[in-house]
Amino acid sequence: MTKLKITLALGSYDRHAPLLEGCIQHPNIDIEYIECDPQQGRHERFLQHWEFDAAELSFSSYCIAVDQGMPVHAVPIFPRRLFSQ
Repeated sequence: MTKLKITLALGSYDRHAPLLEGCIQHPNIDIEYIECDPQQGRHERFLQHWEFDAAELSFSSYCIAVDQGMPVHAVPIFPRRLFSQ
């Protein structure tokens, strides 16, 4: 059986290190992790140009995309359960 291939844009944060370093694998999905911070236009590249299959988004960007009728779906994954500020 062929693995499903997807691209996932993530910020280069310590909590994403196991993903970006390839320590975490899925048996049925081949995930290409792309380091891309918001300053590099990750949200725009995902929501306006659809460069990635999936991307880490802020909640506000997701809410605006849904309000504008964009075909996006959220998966509530919280790799770090701390308040960042």
